[in-house]
Amino acid sequence: MTQIIWNGRAFPADQPLLTGENRAAAYGDGLFETLRVVQGRIPLWPAHWQRLNLGMRYLQLEEPPHWTSERIQREILDSCAHPNARVRLSVLRRPGGHYWPESNLCDLMILIQAMPDPRFHHHPTGLHIGLYEGERIPLQSRLANLKTCNALPYVLAGLFGRENDWDEVLVLNTAGRVAEASYHNVFALIEGELITPPLSESPTAGVMRKTILRLASAWDKPVRESPLKVEAIRSADEIWLTNAVRGIQWVRQFEGQTYTGELARQMTDRLNELL
Repeated sequence: MTQIIWNGRAFPADQPLLTGENRAAAYGDGLFETLRVVQGRIPLWPAHWQRLNLGMRYLQLEEPPHWTSERIQREILDSCAHPNARVRLSVLRRPGGHYWPESNLCDLMILIQAMPDPRFHHHPTGLHIGLYEGERIPLQSRLANLKTCNALPYVLAGLFGRENDWDEVLVLNTAGRVAEASYHNVFALIEGELITPPLSESPTAGVMRKTILRLASAWDKPVRESPLKVEAIRSADEIWLTNAVRGIQWVRQFEGQTYTGELARQMTDRLNELL
């Protein structure tokens, strides 16, 4: 069952809401957050809220009068008919203008889908991933760090992954280094140290990425942000793909190399404790 909340009003999931003048459809003019509701709570909500507001300021989207963390969180939870759910929170600039918008006001859409299990799970077999060398993410792009409604490089990467029967694909930046995967951030365990590309390498500023950095540091596990070459990924002991809905997905195979996932399993247990 899917629920849609548009500017505070509930609508059937199959009811059309967007017009031909919608700027998200025409120009990708908007932002979104994907998050989880777990047993009537939103884990990591402060990090989601902070990223969304940073993105709104960068895109010059005006906050509505009711725009407070407490109110939006309560609107999500009060609207959610499921104790455990996947939620997409979208902020879309209102219609008007072409490349030059007529307004900075925005609409708020909440899409809610039930999830059967509140816990993060360690993947039983690990993922088989590949490398996408097509469209590359511009280096040091602030837009790349945001969750914008324009995601064509990742769509193309996903099509390439599906054509090759992979579970995910790594995406490169314009320097030829690993930025992220098509819908995950990337971590590599190399000689006992957990490494992820810094934001200057143009990954999405992932909420789960931020959480893993914090948890690993608190757990006294060596962790740092550093550029990652494909060669370093090949020689890693473990490869993790992370996002706020799936947690940690460990990689079993990449370009003929096989990896373990023991530390990923331990960190997944820590994440579930955090929930």
